[in-house]
Amino acid sequence: MSGRTVQVSRRTALLSGVSVAAVWAAVLAGCAPAPTLPRLRIAGGENGGFFLEYARLLADRARARNIAEHARALTTGGSLAAIDLVLDEDSECGIAMLDAAALARDDGGTGLCALGRISQNSMHLAVPAESDVRSVQDLAGTRIATGGPLSGTSLTAGRLLAAAGLGTERFVSVALGLNAGLDALAAGEVSALVWSGGAPTPSVAKQHAAAPIRLLPLGDLVDPLRREFGPLYDRVVIPAGAYAGIPRTETVGVPTLLLANDSLPETTAAALAGLLVRDAGLLVPADSQSLQFLGLTEIVQTGPVPLHPGAARAFRDLHV
Repeated sequence: MSGRTVQVSRRTALLSGVSVAAVWAAVLAGCAPAPTLPRLRIAGGENGGFFLEYARLLADRARARNIAEHARALTTGGSLAAIDLVLDEDSECGIAMLDAAALARDDGGTGLCALGRISQNSMHLAVPAESDVRSVQDLAGTRIATGGPLSGTSLTAGRLLAAAGLGTERFVSVALGLNAGLDALAAGEVSALVWSGGAPTPSVAKQHAAAPIRLLPLGDLVDPLRREFGPLYDRVVIPAGAYAGIPRTETVGVPTLLLANDSLPETTAAALAGLLVRDAGLLVPADSQSLQFLGLTEIVQTGPVPLHPGAARAFRDLHV
């Protein structure tokens, strides 16, 4: 499936919607599909990352369930780019990290809402396996790849490095996305690479086989992050063996949301929300074996980003 990389500006969208309870009941029973959208664009992320692979699988299921006649994933620079596309109505939905979505709403993007929580992102801070760096503080004075300029990684990386005592004046931030960052790390052009994603992230696992890395523990940064930004962050574990030879690593987790504009019709929002429950097993990328299925209780936990009215009513009907 082809995609496109897009950079856009943010604007507030218009509110619309209709009742969905009756339609949702029929959708859950498999008796009648929601009215078909002619087009469904799902803003994902970079090639080789979880967001884009998930967006492609979601597009496949949207077509199979007759939610959209034409559905495709869009390649983007990351969460911030995906959010811009959703707010500008250049994409019907998109995948982004919770902290980026919360910031967008605080910054005036009040049309942004969630169709559900889909996974937990794990922050990775990688250094070459032979590096002398053993802690985040050891990176003072070095060059660190902190994600592309429109990625959610760039936002979270800045926050977690600051929480570790590395303000921007104490290191050189290099705006590189995941794939370019991996190349720079292997070439010795940066001392460390920050990215967020599932564990394992396919492109990282592939690069690790050729140019081994180590992961620095970040779990101790959760408490200071929560004190400053609220409960957007969790302590999570990258399991042993997620990347060959790398031990269990505690790190910072950031929930991943499926987002929409509140102008998305409620029937469509309900049908897409239903996919998160009904087709969960078909929405796991092949290389993301550690991804855990979320129950309804977890899916609705979208923090300060409210559920789209269609998704909220659908989940209430499902719960009943």
